[in-house]
Amino acid sequence: AGYGGSLLLAPFVTALIRRKSLRLVAVVGALVLPLAALFLSFSKHIHQAFVCWCGVMAVGSGFVLTTSSAIVGRYFRKRREIAEMLALGGSGVGMGVVTVSFRHLLSVLGWLRGWQAMALALIPATIACCFYRSAALYHPRRHAILHVRNLHKSKQAQQQFENKAPYLDFSPLSMRSLQVIMASAGLTALGSYTPFLLLPAILEREGMNSRSTTLLQVFLGVAFAFGGLLVGLVEVKGNLRCVIVPQYFCQLASLGCGVVTLMYIPAKGFYGATVYTWTYGLFCGAHAYSLKIHTCEMVTLKVFERAWGYVMFAQALPTFLG
Repeated sequence: AGYGGSLLLAPFVTALIRRKSLRLVAVVGALVLPLAALFLSFSKHIHQAFVCWCGVMAVGSGFVLTTSSAIVGRYFRKRREIAEMLALGGSGVGMGVVTVSFRHLLSVLGWLRGWQAMALALIPATIACCFYRSAALYHPRRHAILHVRNLHKSKQAQQQFENKAPYLDFSPLSMRSLQVIMASAGLTALGSYTPFLLLPAILEREGMNSRSTTLLQVFLGVAFAFGGLLVGLVEVKGNLRCVIVPQYFCQLASLGCGVVTLMYIPAKGFYGATVYTWTYGLFCGAHAYSLKIHTCEMVTLKVFERAWGYVMFAQALPTFLG
C-alpha cells in the first residue's frame, strides 16, 4: 500500500516540479521520510502505523522517487540508457541492503529504537537531494542557456496566466502509444511487485527461519539489479539493439515473471525458493528497465517527465490490488 501511494502521487509531483524547483521538492520529500520513520517508532496501534507508513511515508517516498527519475532525464541525454541502468541497479541493491539492515535493527534494538535508527539512516537522502542542480549549470555556455531559458519561462508563465492553464497537463494522455503503455504497465503491476512484499511471510508460514527469508530477500534485490544491468548492457550495444528493441524486452520480461511464478508452486525448500527469487528478480528488473526505456522511445523527450508520471500512476491501483 505504501508503494502504491507513492506511485499514485507521481503526476502531481511531476506537475509540481515543472512549476517549482525540482531540488526543493526532492529535499522536502527526503525530509518527510525520517519524520515518518520517527512517527512510526511511537505508534502503538495498527491504524497509527498504517497512517504513518501508507500516508506520511508514501508521500515522502513519492516525492523522492519521482524527482530522482526526473533528474536522470535532465542530466543525461546521449547516455541515458547507462544512467538509467546504474540507477536501477542502485535501487535493487538498496532493496537487499535495507531489508537486512531494517530487520536486524528491529531484532536487536526493538520497535522504538529500531525505527529511530532507521530515521537517522534516512537523513543522508536529504543531503543527497541537496546536490540536485540544473544540468545547464555544467554546460560551457551555461550563461547563454540560462538567459534563453529564463526568457522562455517568463513567456510561458505569461501565457499560462493569460490562458489560465490547469495544474495538471493531460495532453500526453491523448497519445495512443502512451495509452497502450499505461494499460500494459497497469496489468503487469497487478502482481509484479507482490513477491517483494509477500514472499517472506509465505516462506515463514511454510516453516523457513527468518535468517533464510532475509537472505532470499537479499537475493531478490540483487537479482532485480542484475536484471536491469543485463538488459541495459544489451541496449547499449548498437548491433543487438537493431534486433532486440526495448518493447520486446518488456514483453518477454513480463511474460517471464508470470511463468516463473507458476514454477514456484512445485518448488520446495530453500534451494527451490532461491532459484525462484533469482529468476524472478532478473525478469522483474529487466521489465522495470525496459519499460522506462520503451516509454522514453515512444514519446518525445519534451513530454517524457509527464508521460512517465502517468505510467507510474497507472501502476498504483494494480499495486494496491496485488
